Amino acid sequence: MRAKIPDISVIRSSRNPWLFSKCSVEDIKDLIEDRKCLRIPGSPYDINEYRHTVSKKPGAVYNATEQCRLIIGRYSIMCDVCILFVILSV
Repeated sequence: MRAKIPDISVIRSSRNPWLFSKCSVEDIKDLIEDRKCLRIPGSPYDINEYRHTVSKKPGAVYNATEQCRLIIGRYSIMCDVCILFVILSV
């Protein structure tokens, strides 16, 4: 099976995990403007998961293909041809 190179329009229309909805932005602004954001207890984190994550170097937690799938979509793959295609299409 041959890898399919995504159309640049597919890449541009993919969900961006770094954008927040308008509602989320307003909630964050309200929380910060209220100046109580540091007094609200956060949810506890798993110390073992934290240690496991920070013990690895960048790129070791998620390999290139996993990062590609998180950013572009579930069926994305990382390959030299894909990188070249995206660079030339921009």
